[in-house]
Amino acid sequence: MAPFLHKRFHQSIMSKLNAVAVTGNLTVPSRTVVLARAILAALESLRELNATLIDLSAIGPRLVCAAHREDVDPTVEHVLSATESNATPISSSPHCPR
Repeated sequence: MAPFLHKRFHQSIMSKLNAVAVTGNLTVPSRTVVLARAILAALESLRELNATLIDLSAIGPRLVCAAHREDVDPTVEHVLSATESNATPISSSPHCPR
């Protein structure tokens, strides 16, 4: 191990990275989803990765109908937990020109 690397930092860069990409486009097909997939693929080409893509167009209606966290269905809860527990969040949202 390089002397300038802290042991904990060295362990974190050697372990599998968790990355979640969240897309905010509600239309299909989506260039935003394509971009998020490309970013995850590029990261995977650089190192071992647990990659997750969350497309809000698939869960949006179930997410906005819940007033409280305990009101969401198990699928949405899984998505929320995956998003919260990842060390590397990637967010992509469509650009709306004015």
